[in-house]
Amino acid sequence: MTLRMFAADLLVFSSILSAAWCQSVLKVSVPKTLISTSGSCLLIPCLFNISKEKENIPDSSPVVTWRRGSLWKLYDTDDFTNTHHQMEPVMEVVGDLGKKNCTSVMRNLSSQHSDRYYFRIETKTSTMIDTKAVYINVSDSLAEPDVTVPVLREGEKVNLTCTAPAPCPSHPPNVIWAPALGGDVTQRTRMNADGTQSVSAILNFIPSFQHHELKVNCVSIHPLHREDKPLLSHKSVILSVECEILTQHSL
Repeated sequence: MTLRMFAADLLVFSSILSAAWCQSVLKVSVPKTLISTSGSCLLIPCLFNISKEKENIPDSSPVVTWRRGSLWKLYDTDDFTNTHHQMEPVMEVVGDLGKKNCTSVMRNLSSQHSDRYYFRIETKTSTMIDTKAVYINVSDSLAEPDVTVPVLREGEKVNLTCTAPAPCPSHPPNVIWAPALGGDVTQRTRMNADGTQSVSAILNFIPSFQHHELKVNCVSIHPLHREDKPLLSHKSVILSVECEILTQHSL
């Protein structure tokens, strides 16, 4: 954590206390860190709980927003200009607030949007915010996909699995194997424990001695909102096949 980030967190925390907002009123459940790519969007899984005396708030059409930690001291002041508004990503709450679901989508992301974000509920009579934040890391490049290769034995059918994150479910990545080794490839979308999603390409094939020391590539192709050209990431692996040894008896 940088000194600047620590100072911003301290400012947020002290602001919440000085405003006499009761932290026990609102409790938000979000992942600690989420990663997305410039030009894409990001789904933020979010659930919240409110103390009993405030339980009717989700049904009263409250104003819900996400606030950036680095801009905290400027909110609700005359110094918060159009320039600062442009520094905020386009945000939409897509969850059902009546069911205490604050899941949201950030759109048109750029690396300048990397920051800590705090969920905020405001009504005519009260304002609530939790000190727990989600850190959004927006990168200009993609991380390598994750590849799982089991022990390969000649003649025994196996699965090679390649998994890439799907931070923007409306524009999921296309995950492929090249070459496909004459096998069958199945794509699956998985919901992770923290509410995020990932896409896996499962290559089912039968290894032979011809596959030994062969390089295969997993490629994840991520469509972007702001460009026609998608963003690519890949990982290569060298196969090691345990060949069947024919004994004199088997001959």
